[in-house]
Amino acid sequence: MHDDELKASLAHLGNDLTSSLRISPENSAHAGWGQFLNAEGHKEQIGPYGTCAALLYRQIAVDNSDIDQRVIAQLKQFWEDDGHNEKLKLQNVRVAFLVLSLGKIDDERLQGLKEEAVAALLSRQLEDGSWSDWHNVGGQDRGPSRPEMTAWALLALHRNQTSDKAVEKAQSYLLNLVKSGRSVTLSNFAKSVLLFTLPRKAKLKSLVADARNYVSSFDDQNTETISFFDYLKPGEEGQTSVKRDYLCYPTLLIYGLMIAGLSKHGTALSIIQNASRREALALQLSHALRHDSFFKLPGAAFAATVDQAAIALSFEGLLESRTKFDRLGNFLVPIFGRLRNGWWISTIFPASLVLFALWILNTPSFATSLASVNWVVSLGADQWIKDNDGLVRLIASAVPFVFAYLPSYVSSRIMRLFQS
Repeated sequence: MHDDELKASLAHLGNDLTSSLRISPENSAHAGWGQFLNAEGHKEQIGPYGTCAALLYRQIAVDNSDIDQRVIAQLKQFWEDDGHNEKLKLQNVRVAFLVLSLGKIDDERLQGLKEEAVAALLSRQLEDGSWSDWHNVGGQDRGPSRPEMTAWALLALHRNQTSDKAVEKAQSYLLNLVKSGRSVTLSNFAKSVLLFTLPRKAKLKSLVADARNYVSSFDDQNTETISFFDYLKPGEEGQTSVKRDYLCYPTLLIYGLMIAGLSKHGTALSIIQNASRREALALQLSHALRHDSFFKLPGAAFAATVDQAAIALSFEGLLESRTKFDRLGNFLVPIFGRLRNGWWISTIFPASLVLFALWILNTPSFATSLASVNWVVSLGADQWIKDNDGLVRLIASAVPFVFAYLPSYVSSRIMRLFQS
């Protein structure tokens, strides 16, 4: 499925999502979305995650999408009414998700809320560049630095394109974990966000290697798995417990961010391979949106609203990482694959190299021709080649002869050049 077809499918679903807008039973001037779409028994439930996720989806999928005034009123109530939804302001990941959803919205009616949410998130960044799970109220300890929480805040601020200083501090915090050999403490989501947000030419050897391994092992079964956000909840007497948040999302988001990050940091020799990766992402998105229906995990009763936002974010990353080489890459990669596994690589290619080696060995004019090459002359090696005609032909013939016995190695090395 081409990008235009994916966009059309997302837009079609965006209209379906709009039709599932829920009016608040408490106030008809407020409306939003809940955790699930078209879910029996949940049709009156409206929450911050669902409403933010729907906004995020629509701004990516539907061009010039208008925002219902009732949705804006609902978001403002979530933010301003501490008694109604205290966790939105206190739990940092919820603030980050709000900032993420408002990132590219320029509706004047939401600018005040957007500025307040961004300011709140920035004010909670710790000295080391990280975020904890909770807002520190009145000097009370709200938990330690959390890489996963930091990744969500980093993604949100990066999409808002605000506060380069805070973004750089967050990147440094996560990157230091990688450089110190503690990358095992980072989730694949945190690694994908770091790779996606870091500027080009950053030194990311181990991070890029992890991303390549993740992308190469990703398949259809991974598309149908879910990732969760767990947080530390403070309790009495300094005790904390691990809780699972409502923020859960398909691993396709991680896959999409990884590919967008690899595309950004790829070398010239990886152009073709990255084009192939982007096409694989488009295929996975097509699989997720098959039959023009909302993404839903196998066995799940209803489609989750946050899942749809994750799919849209993956598509946004795909569009941003597209290059003019994508069509060329999609044409060449299958050819390289067939050549690598074809019968000729183990038969015709070695035989041709042996014949070439024998021709060099039995052609006296070879050394003379080599000696007349400009760069050989510039090196002052032309006379030595003429004086050692037999030795030169022997050495030159050995090169294709050796390669003739290493066809699979040679072909694999060629492929690796395009995968680096």
